[in-house]
Amino acid sequence: DPSQSRHHQELPTSSSVSTITRQSLEIVEMLREAERQGFTADDLQVALSQGATNPIEWLTAQWPHLVETVQVLVSTRGREMPEENNNIGILTANEAKEALRACKGDVWTAVAKAIQTRQQK
Repeated sequence: DPSQSRHHQELPTSSSVSTITRQSLEIVEMLREAERQGFTADDLQVALSQGATNPIEWLTAQWPHLVETVQVLVSTRGREMPEENNNIGILTANEAKEALRACKGDVWTAVAKAIQTRQQK
């Protein structure tokens, strides 16, 4: 009877539940470790978006360089703008981090976002 098949849902197998539970615990532990080292959940998401196999290691090694790159590119772009539009100034590390987090680590998108945010101030 087709009407009965609608009500029959497959229950997850115990192995898939234990896999999900294990993965959840790994994520929680990764978040705790990231926070211990001064990183946020959003920072961790950036590392994962960038394809890092070890996100904490990536954040320690690459994140500061990414932040600095955005700061330099925003300043450079600001200097290249016509005088009446050059109200960019020097981007803080926190502003660069916010832009990178919002753009999942995409440098050029973060640069554009940071410039736009600065121009709106």
